[in-house]
Amino acid sequence: MSRLARVAVLLALATAVCLIANAVLFLPPIGTDSLIYHLTLPARWLQEGLYAPVDLPFHDGAAEHAPMFLETAAYFILYLTGEDGLTQWLQPLLHFAGAWCFYATLRLGSAGKNLSRLLVASLLIFPPFVSNAIVVNNDLLLVFGVALFSYGFMLSRWRKERGVPTALCGVAVMLGAKYLGVIYALAALSTLALYLIIRKFIPAQVAATTGKNRKALPNRPKFCSAVLWLIACGLLAWAGYFYLRNLFTFGNPFYPGTVRLLGIQLFPGLYDTGNLVKHGWTGDAFRKMFFHSSGDSFGLLWPYAVFLWGGFLAAAFTLIPRWKKETRRFCLACVFPATAIILFLLLVPYWYDQRHLLPIYYSLWLSAGIGLSCLCRRVPGKRAAMIRTVFQTVLAVLFLAQLFVLCVWLEDWFYYSLVIAIFLAWKTQRFNSKGKNKLIAATIAIGLALFVMGFFWHDYQSRRSEARYRIYAKYYCASGKAWGLIEQIRSASGKRLLIAYAGDAVMYPLYGRRLDNKVIYLPLSAGDQPQPVELQPGTGGGEMPEILAKARRKKVDAEYWRLQLENSGAEYLYLHDNPSRGGVSQELALIRSQPHRFQKLFAENGVYLFRFRR
Repeated sequence: MSRLARVAVLLALATAVCLIANAVLFLPPIGTDSLIYHLTLPARWLQEGLYAPVDLPFHDGAAEHAPMFLETAAYFILYLTGEDGLTQWLQPLLHFAGAWCFYATLRLGSAGKNLSRLLVASLLIFPPFVSNAIVVNNDLLLVFGVALFSYGFMLSRWRKERGVPTALCGVAVMLGAKYLGVIYALAALSTLALYLIIRKFIPAQVAATTGKNRKALPNRPKFCSAVLWLIACGLLAWAGYFYLRNLFTFGNPFYPGTVRLLGIQLFPGLYDTGNLVKHGWTGDAFRKMFFHSSGDSFGLLWPYAVFLWGGFLAAAFTLIPRWKKETRRFCLACVFPATAIILFLLLVPYWYDQRHLLPIYYSLWLSAGIGLSCLCRRVPGKRAAMIRTVFQTVLAVLFLAQLFVLCVWLEDWFYYSLVIAIFLAWKTQRFNSKGKNKLIAATIAIGLALFVMGFFWHDYQSRRSEARYRIYAKYYCASGKAWGLIEQIRSASGKRLLIAYAGDAVMYPLYGRRLDNKVIYLPLSAGDQPQPVELQPGTGGGEMPEILAKARRKKVDAEYWRLQLENSGAEYLYLHDNPSRGGVSQELALIRSQPHRFQKLFAENGVYLFRFRR
């Protein structure tokens, strides 16, 4: 079983790397949210300065003011490289870092090596995580915050001076990832508070530390604890900056949503999120959230739901009766997932996007690992070995099924060859050395990889650039064709373009492949600014951007718009008549009123590109 577990980890790691690399190396950013704000905000900051205010008229306003850890990292990558290729590796790196934290947490929680390896192998190719890793998003950053908190929480059992700041780093990452991170940060802090209360008022009955646990502990110099405390304080201050900025600018740390508590308004905003009840408490919505969601690449499917919820019940069955003696495992495996679920259902009853549930899925994986290991320890004699073997066999079968499904996606035999090569390398024990030999081998392998990559980098970049707008045309149809035409015009002119846009929130490709272009929105009147709206109960989340856009764009001042167009220096006007985002009937009417000033360059399926004649 030990050999099988090692093979599983290597195969899972190779498969995850190959699958993700196949997507991020040869595809431009294609995720809708990536093109709306995750990359648009950094591209705008390149021209106006880091954290400069950004107005996205056809969005709901939340992304422009939310915490922006990932967007800041993307900004520095764009600033240093001038393109978006490396930004697509942010989430994969977070995925692998979260998997490492997962394995370390299980080992610190007394899970055996084989069980931990099989679990981390399955986690590496868990479809909701892999699907999210191939887009520029901030959901795996939120998952990494939960992973870091869990690792620090368990590490503090033996290394309090290092575990506590590590756990606080995880809380800071949750707060800095997105507004939704506040829910999971509250769950983490509640779990930590409950643990401290139990340890303060109830006599400790801590189980003895085994040698196996101690081998899992990191051995670092003492000054690392001081460095960790500095990092934790820095991350907390950085995350707090975004909330304080909103508080001092708008009087609301969670702007633009109105914040209420028990029916009392605490902070005013543009809209009341309580009216965005999309599904209420129907059984179908609950099933989609936590048991089965067909057609959603980030959703939980029933085979995983059975295993994860079964693991959670196993953790509850074994740890609740022993909560005084197993307080830390009980809090991490039972209290944290339950608290996160309850807070999510109480505070976000209107939204069941499965991306927002990824931290809960991660916590359920931890619960399954801790619960199964504790259950095996509780059963005496030979039955424990039999139960352990059954669990590990089930995990192995689950892993092989995952591997088969994902390998179907790999269309190039090069990737199959890479998986087989890694397996053979392990089989022949070529990488089974320890200490300095392993470090030397890794250094040589990385050096050779970088050396070989240098020969192909320029050709790879050229081919990727050539395919960029062909792929955009495939995924975004007429919009992708218009983006390609804009890039052709920019290449032919040899200068950056000033483009005015309206009608759609997807605007990042307008900046061009090298982010040369400047993109602006032209207000229809002096009152075309974000303003409060009254949302009707039952309004869906998808309807909100249209309602907000119509509210601010209902008044049209033709002279004001014309002066804005001339004074801005805009050369091109990109319009996308997207009804779900409010449309562009106002701009089209203004263009028809003076057709001699606008030359139509492209028109297809509601997408227009005009050249403005001065």
